[in-house]
Amino acid sequence: MATASVTNTFVNAQTADADEVNTNFAEVVAFVNDDVVHVDGSKALVAVQTGVTPTADAHLATKGYADGAGEIGGIYCNSVQAVPNTTETVIEFDTDLFVSSSYYTLDSTTNFDITVLVAGTYFILASMYMATGAVTAQIAIRSDASTIALHQAEVAGVTRIQASWTGTLAANAVIDARAYQASGGNLNINTGTPNTFLRIVRLSPGLP
Repeated sequence: MATASVTNTFVNAQTADADEVNTNFAEVVAFVNDDVVHVDGSKALVAVQTGVTPTADAHLATKGYADGAGEIGGIYCNSVQAVPNTTETVIEFDTDLFVSSSYYTLDSTTNFDITVLVAGTYFILASMYMATGAVTAQIAIRSDASTIALHQAEVAGVTRIQASWTGTLAANAVIDARAYQASGGNLNINTGTPNTFLRIVRLSPGLP
C-alpha cells in the first residue's frame, strides 16, 4: 500500500528551512497526484481491490459476487421409477447432470435433492416424462418440504409435464421434486437427461 512520506521533521520555536518545507510539500503533492484515487476517475487502480458483499445499489460488486450469477446445478433420472396410483412420490434423480460445488450440493444417491449453499435468487425447472395412460398427472417442486410450484395436467395420455419457479432461496434450502398420477395403477417415469430432471440456475444475489 502506498503511503505518504515526510523527509523533514520540524521542531516548535525553530526556524524551518525553505528547502526542507519545499521537500515535504513536494512529497505530499507527488503522493496525491500519483498514488491517491481521484474522485473524477482519472487515476486507474494498479492493484486488485477487495471488498464485501454489496448491500446497496451504489456499492461495487466483487468478482466472486458477480461470477455467482449463471451457476447451474442439476440431477436427472437415469433409472426407471414406478409412481404408484394417487401417491405423491419423490422423484429419484439418481445421476448428477451439472455440478457446482461452490453453490450446490447434489444428492443423487439418498434423498435425490439439491441443497443451495448460498442465498440468492434462483430459477428452478423440474421435468417429468411419464408413460402414457394417466388421466391426472402432476409434478411439484418443493423447498424444505413445502411446495413452491406445481403443474397438473388433466388429459389422458399425458407425456411430459414441467413446473418452474423463480424466487429467493436461503442458504441450505433443500430442493426436490415429487410426482403424482391417477391412472388406476402404477406408471413408470421415463429416464434420460431430456426427460426427467431437476435443474437450478443462480440468477443474481441482488434480484428481487
